[in-house]
Amino acid sequence: MNKNIIILGCPRSGTSLTAQLVKTAGYDADGNGSKQLMKPNPKFNPDGYFERIDIVKLNDLLLNYIKEGSNFLNPPTLEQAITTSYPDNLMKEVINNLSSYSGWFIKDSRLSFTLHFYKNYLSNLHIIKCYRDKDQVKKSMENHYGNLFSEDVTHGPHHVSKVNFNHYYNNIYNFIHFQAKTLPSIDVYYKDLINGKVKNIENFIGSKVDTSIINISYKKF
Repeated sequence: MNKNIIILGCPRSGTSLTAQLVKTAGYDADGNGSKQLMKPNPKFNPDGYFERIDIVKLNDLLLNYIKEGSNFLNPPTLEQAITTSYPDNLMKEVINNLSSYSGWFIKDSRLSFTLHFYKNYLSNLHIIKCYRDKDQVKKSMENHYGNLFSEDVTHGPHHVSKVNFNHYYNNIYNFIHFQAKTLPSIDVYYKDLINGKVKNIENFIGSKVDTSIINISYKKF
C-alpha cells in the first residue's frame, strides 16, 4: 500500500465508520503501534474514533495559531487560514513520522481546516470526503456536544461559543472542497456505508474492506 488516506468530514458525518473500514483493509491508524489513539466513547463511538492524539493536538495548535481561541467547533474562516504563516517546527515531529512510511490514514475533523499546512510535507495524499444528511448531522452533533447551537458549551479543553449550525456546516465543507481540489478524492455517503455499499472506497484505496463491522448500532448515532 503506497497511498496515504486523509478522511475529511463534518463531525458526526460518518468519518469514524469510514476510518474503521479503511483500517480493515490494512491501512495503518497509529504509526505502526507507536502512537496513541483517542479512547472509544461507549455512548457515541464504541468502536473508537481512530484519531491519533498527537495529530489532534497539533491541529488544535494550528487552529489557535490561525486565530487565537479558535477550535474545530468555532473555526477560522478559509481566508484567515490560507493567509496564515506558521513556524515549521510546529509540525516537525508529526510530519517526520508521517513521511517516514506509507499506507497510513489519518482522520480528524480538524483536518478539514488544517490539511493545507500538511500538503507541502506529505506525498501521495488521497482524500475521502464524508457526507451525511444535514438534519442527521445536526441532531447527532447536539447529542454528542450538547446544546452548542443554542448556548455556549465546554467540550474537552475547548470553550465553544454558540454555534450557528448552517454557517458551521457550510464553512467546513467549503474548507473540505478547498483541501481536496488538487488531490485525488471521492465522496462517501453515510447512508451507503450503513447499507454496506463500499465499492467506491475499495476501488479508491485499492483493497477490500470488511463490511462485517457495520451493524445496526451505527444507525442510532
